[in-house]
Amino acid sequence: MHHHKTLFGLFGMAILALLVAACNGGSSTSVNNITVVNLEANDSGCTPKNIETQQGFLMKLSFKNSGAQAATFNMPDVPFTLTAPPGQTVLGNFTAPTATGKYDFTCGPADKLTHGELQVKNN
Repeated sequence: MHHHKTLFGLFGMAILALLVAACNGGSSTSVNNITVVNLEANDSGCTPKNIETQQGFLMKLSFKNSGAQAATFNMPDVPFTLTAPPGQTVLGNFTAPTATGKYDFTCGPADKLTHGELQVKNN
């Protein structure tokens, strides 16, 4: 019995570690047809510059702006735009394209836009 509790505890801790890493890593993670993306903008631009997902997945974005001016995430081919006021975090969702390929986006304050890419892969 004790052995099963230990395995469950280790498994639970591994899942928790993955969730914490996903929330703080400034990257994306996909589970259950949902890709969670943590973007962060400052006065120099935005990270991450590369995001991966699969066809038709729900994209859940958390966009933190630690800069002193408004920052915008814009993906014209989807189309989707999300703007974060200075010092705030905003949330937004969109569905990834069903066609595989690379989709350009811009992110950051108007005078320091970072160019990035969403890569949509086969399911």
